[in-house]
Amino acid sequence: MNMIINNNQWGLAKRMAIFSRLLILLTGVLFFSQNVWADVACQRHDPLITQAVNISPTVSYAGNDMPTGSTIYRLKMQVSTNPGVYCDGPFDLTSYWGVANEPLGAPTIIGGKPVYPTNVPGVGVVLWSSQLGGGNGYFSKSAPMPYGSFKYASQGSQVMLTTVDVSLIKTGDIPSGAVVDATKIPGIELYFPATTGYSGLPFTMQTATFTGSISFVTQTCTTPDVTVNLGSYDVSKFTAIGTTTAWKDASIVMQNCPAFTNYYGGGLNSTQYIKDSGTVAESPRDANIFTVSLTPANSVTNNIISLDSGADAATGVGVQMGYSTSVDAAATPPQNLWTAGTSWDLTAPTDGRNTVSIPLAARYYQTGNTITPGKANTKITVNIDYK
Repeated sequence: MNMIINNNQWGLAKRMAIFSRLLILLTGVLFFSQNVWADVACQRHDPLITQAVNISPTVSYAGNDMPTGSTIYRLKMQVSTNPGVYCDGPFDLTSYWGVANEPLGAPTIIGGKPVYPTNVPGVGVVLWSSQLGGGNGYFSKSAPMPYGSFKYASQGSQVMLTTVDVSLIKTGDIPSGAVVDATKIPGIELYFPATTGYSGLPFTMQTATFTGSISFVTQTCTTPDVTVNLGSYDVSKFTAIGTTTAWKDASIVMQNCPAFTNYYGGGLNSTQYIKDSGTVAESPRDANIFTVSLTPANSVTNNIISLDSGADAATGVGVQMGYSTSVDAAATPPQNLWTAGTSWDLTAPTDGRNTVSIPLAARYYQTGNTITPGKANTKITVNIDYK
């Protein structure tokens, strides 16, 4: 009996020891597991930042000769309160710029950029960031853009200055007098997505919505044909190759012109800017430009335009052209001699005049050792691009 009792006691003691060790082991495993898998809790550093922007600049002139893809309006936006995050432990998070809504549907990829439609044919909208941290990236609803890294080695907060841009670009011919409805520009948001290892995500830190309108004029001037009388000359006046007559005014006088009001082309000094909500203030713009070139109907040798041929045509002489680079410059004498294939720019006037002159000059130029008298006519097409 005693031996049986002792055996039972020893067996109980042994089992208790095993259970005790097992209990300690399980407790250790549970404790270790809690340290590895507990989520870091995060929340917005400040209340949601909402930016309501009214875009209502005065009318812009955007010539239809601008290349497709040209920026015809740009707005840069910032806020006074920098958005940020607070977490109760170490964190390493990436924020994103994204699109909250697409009033007129999904974008089309043009030149590698997602371009959203507007209510005006020929005008699209691009959402992007010019801030260094954003890397001039573009974003859409289906393709948000990684923006800023929020990283902290312990519990705490981090905030970041944000910059975001809205650009209107030319996607085709724009009807003159078209008005872009700014409420059709997609609303945007800066947010943290759901991230493994963190609770409290996703959440949005900043939003921006738009109201107002942007009007564009693309009307051109009327350009009547011009006949320039270069005069009649005795062949004895031409004594050697290179002999010329006096310059004659051959300017193109454009009529019924619209007001050239310039445009926000998106450069350093031609971008609208706003901080926080409100109506965007006017700012400097890019000048409207006329780009001019000549297309002679006849052959060109050494930059001298040949005359019309015919039994009664003069020989040994051609026409030399000259031009000036200001709409207010005198046509004669010209500032520059025309060379084949060249083009030049003139800044459009902004004083509201409806008649604008493109100063050109023409004269005869002796090309041969001998000149025969006759008709000395030629034709030239003047090309004027509005930008």
